[in-house]
Amino acid sequence: IDFSGGHRPGPIVQFIDNVFMGSGDDLLDLDNADAWVEGNIFLHAHKNGSPDASSAISAGTGAGASSDVTVIGNIVYDCDHGALAKQGAFLTLLNNTVVRQTHTSGLDSTGAVLCLADPNTAEGAGSYLEGNVIWEAEALVRNRTNALVTFTNNLMPLGWSGPGGNNSTNDPLFQYLPSLAETTNFTTWAQAQVMKQWFSLRAGSPAVGTGPNGRDKGALVPMGASLSGAPVGMTSQSNVTLV
Repeated sequence: IDFSGGHRPGPIVQFIDNVFMGSGDDLLDLDNADAWVEGNIFLHAHKNGSPDASSAISAGTGAGASSDVTVIGNIVYDCDHGALAKQGAFLTLLNNTVVRQTHTSGLDSTGAVLCLADPNTAEGAGSYLEGNVIWEAEALVRNRTNALVTFTNNLMPLGWSGPGGNNSTNDPLFQYLPSLAETTNFTTWAQAQVMKQWFSLRAGSPAVGTGPNGRDKGALVPMGASLSGAPVGMTSQSNVTLV
């Protein structure tokens, strides 16, 4: 899907609870478009004939305006890049599960969880990542020069010395880690939902109860907003301010 247009506080495009199965370029290509991307499954995005990088979600500039995209509760499996923020775009990634980030099925020279520029394009503004589970990855970041990238409270296999903190490299203890061959024959949305079962967390996982607002890390959390800071117990007050 290649989409342009729409910025907050006006209407923006939303992609919710879909399955995207394979691309030689980007699965979602968003230019000059703020967007909300939640609860989707992204599979097998590998550069094959594209002049630039391939990713599950790409955000950049169109008609002189960039993109601000919220990416929450998605599963990304077997992609050159989990996300691409170029040309001043900014991505906020919360509670996603990114597994088997690799470029080995495509024509790119390398890959990473997050890419900040295509060849011969301006760099993105950056990205904020919190509560994500990342497993089997070549690198966290590619093509970053000045972009502000923050990793806070993620479970990921590689260390990070930049902005953020409280990240862990422990094994997430998925219920099941599928092979590539087990993910290439889905023909319906319903068949692909097994990915959510596979990437749910076993008892004792370090991702259980350690994510934002005390929920789990990773994509398998209830959709919708979560709130913290509410007072404990009963009260006769009819108003509350949460900070």
